[in-house]
Amino acid sequence: MLSCFLATVVSEPCVLSAQADIARGKCGAVFQYDRPIVDQVSPDHGATAGGYVVSVTGDNFGTTPSSLSLLVGRTPCSRTGWVSNSMATCLVPQGVGATRVVVEVEGQRSGPGGAPHAAHPPAQYGVRDAACPISTG
Repeated sequence: MLSCFLATVVSEPCVLSAQADIARGKCGAVFQYDRPIVDQVSPDHGATAGGYVVSVTGDNFGTTPSSLSLLVGRTPCSRTGWVSNSMATCLVPQGVGATRVVVEVEGQRSGPGGAPHAAHPPAQYGVRDAACPISTG
């Protein structure tokens, strides 16, 4: 916004000119939306194999699906779904480990922190090997 205040009595015409040279980066004040905020990821854990959907809630997720991308850590979601300005979904990719979910809208990423997501390693419940006999004495 450009404002100009003139004295109450002006005897000559006043010409006001303004120029913004964004192409050369001379414009100091550029409008910018608030960065996305991630409040919660549900479920907040899953298998390292990925392939499951998490819901991400927060704010400033944009007004259209085309402006949104989601990452689990630094890995993009296999598929992203925009629901609203405050909700999105992510098809979790394989092997992401314990990390944070990041929302990016028009190049702006959610701030530090975010909601955690943990991918648990496969569980091993027992080992059985017939080629390795047990000696009893």
